[in-house]
Amino acid sequence: MAGLLAFGGYNNSVFLMGWTGGYVLLALLLAPYLRKFGKFTVPEFVGDRWAWA
Repeated sequence: MAGLLAFGGYNNSVFLMGWTGGYVLLALLLAPYLRKFGKFTVPEFVGDRWAWA
């Protein structure tokens, strides 16, 4: 992301805002499920929720 700003200037700051906003949105949507299952990380949640073995 820093490279986009360095090479493209502030015109590429839209990507930085989109990346950050998407990350926050994903965290807000995923947090209730992590809390319900008592897990702290996404790999723990996925491992217990969709265990194949």
